[in-house]
Amino acid sequence: MLLATSACSRPASGPVRLTTFQGAVDPYLAQAIGAFRERSLDVQITAVPSTAKAMESLLGGSADVILGTYEQTVQMAAKGKNLAPIAVLDTCHCLALVTLKPGIAQPSDLAGKVIGVAAPGGQMQNFARFLLKGAEASYAAIGVGPASVAALEAGQVDAGVVLYTSFLALKQRHPELKVIAETYTREGMRASLGVDAYASKSVLAEASWIAAHPREAGALKAAFLAGTAWMKAHTPEQIVDQLPPEARGADRNVDLTLLRLLVPLASETGEVPAGADSVARRVLAP
Repeated sequence: MLLATSACSRPASGPVRLTTFQGAVDPYLAQAIGAFRERSLDVQITAVPSTAKAMESLLGGSADVILGTYEQTVQMAAKGKNLAPIAVLDTCHCLALVTLKPGIAQPSDLAGKVIGVAAPGGQMQNFARFLLKGAEASYAAIGVGPASVAALEAGQVDAGVVLYTSFLALKQRHPELKVIAETYTREGMRASLGVDAYASKSVLAEASWIAAHPREAGALKAAFLAGTAWMKAHTPEQIVDQLPPEARGADRNVDLTLLRLLVPLASETGEVPAGADSVARRVLAP
């Protein structure tokens, strides 16, 4: 059931151009339940293959706000770009480094190999570089979702960093799939990153845009948190039923499994966790 639209005494502002990465449900859910509309926000959503591509759209001026990762604010600060999180949406790093090729069991086995990532320079490549601890490897863009699954199955790369939906699809079709490292669980994050929680998926904008649009920034944070609260109060089946086709995967069961994993790890405050900067800097260190 959609949330009722409430009257708002403030006039609607101009459109907010939001670019998200494929596979994220948060913007579409907030839109579907009326969380943007209730706050007089006209949010125009565009999806791109990766968080790196989303950042390109922000820096290139085709987006006002993006759904990216918290560590991108640290990366951009090192390049002199002042970005800030409007809201941190979850504490799950939620990636896995996997392979279908024999003879690869640990990150060091990937020295000199080709690792698939959504796009060069994004969180997936950061994760792989961190795991390799200085060992050299090559990185190839394989996208996300079915594209990443196809690349691994075709042997185009020796290993790949994948989202949870891709991991499930690969595991269903290839029981022999080797998980070199994963951060879908608290245990996996602890083993791979040395932390129990990781500031990850975040609503980001340039600090200058936030300063110039305080009402919109505050309303966006409230809308995304309303979406989180709605998800926590509903079943995965109800959540999927609210999503438009472009926010659903090809397999409903995979979508449901993903939501069962992610919703409990979603942030209820949107605030940056203590120590998030130092953790991100450690992962990003060359």
